[in-house]
Amino acid sequence: LTSISLSIAVLSFKPITIQLNAAGLTGSAQLEVNLTSAAHPGMSTDVTRYLPFYWSVRPTGMTSPFSYNISYTTGQHSDMVLVRDSDPNPIKAYKWDAELGWLKGGSYNESTAVFTWNGITSFSDFTGGTQLEELPLPVHLVSFTGHMDARRKVITQWQTASERNMSHFTVERLDARGNVTALGKIQPMSRLKNQENGGFRYQFTDEDPVEGRGYYRLKMVDLDGSYSYSSTIAVQLSMEGVVKHYPNPLHHSAVTFDFPAGENDDLYWKILDATGREIAKGNLEANGSRTVSLEETKELLPGFYFIHLEKGEVKTNLRIIVR
Repeated sequence: LTSISLSIAVLSFKPITIQLNAAGLTGSAQLEVNLTSAAHPGMSTDVTRYLPFYWSVRPTGMTSPFSYNISYTTGQHSDMVLVRDSDPNPIKAYKWDAELGWLKGGSYNESTAVFTWNGITSFSDFTGGTQLEELPLPVHLVSFTGHMDARRKVITQWQTASERNMSHFTVERLDARGNVTALGKIQPMSRLKNQENGGFRYQFTDEDPVEGRGYYRLKMVDLDGSYSYSSTIAVQLSMEGVVKHYPNPLHHSAVTFDFPAGENDDLYWKILDATGREIAKGNLEANGSRTVSLEETKELLPGFYFIHLEKGEVKTNLRIIVR
């Protein structure tokens, strides 16, 4: 993919244009854009000028590294809220980062009320204003990670460096269509220990995760009801749809596997017949984006077989036909 432009008329008078320069795309790749007619939850009355709305850009079926250009317009310059009588600072485009707060970039054309920002490498929320980057963060999130344990449960973990006026955390799970399920509410340690700084660590377990790939994010809610989100992470529970195998059916040929980029762990495999009897077993090295063949399948008699794959705690069965 070299470049693709998307012009999305959100509420018709506040359009946004995204020029995608680079990204890994799957057949179900989507880019969702929403406009919220309210000041961003990460906003504060301490700023001089700000927009009373923001655009949210969320991808599905895309893999990093990303690179894109974006432009969006308020429709008219008078949409900018002026808190104080004057502000000598230039208006800038701003992008929200749950860990770092407001990131400034791009430019603003006052005559056309258009924000432009090139070479962005992650998706998030966008707005405009002055000196938003100087606002203190209610929560300084250091990390948010997830993995599957030996029980096939998903463990999410996060760490904060500081918490100010925190109400609670909510761990959310998203499906491929963007539907959100709130899994649990966690009280902040800053309130329990009556201190704002301290490098607090948290853990939450999804006892009933979805099969395949699950998406998780952390919602951080302030005492005044405002909130912000962490970046969304993906946890893989199955290799189905991730590891591709062909040909199928087989005819005196080896079955070939394609492993996606980033799959660097060895895989344990075994071939089972229709009764579940083990015929052969071994290991395959999944080293980045790579194709390997399982020569043992050349010797199989006609019939139905299963290839069982294991990578750490992730397991799956692939069905093959031999003719």
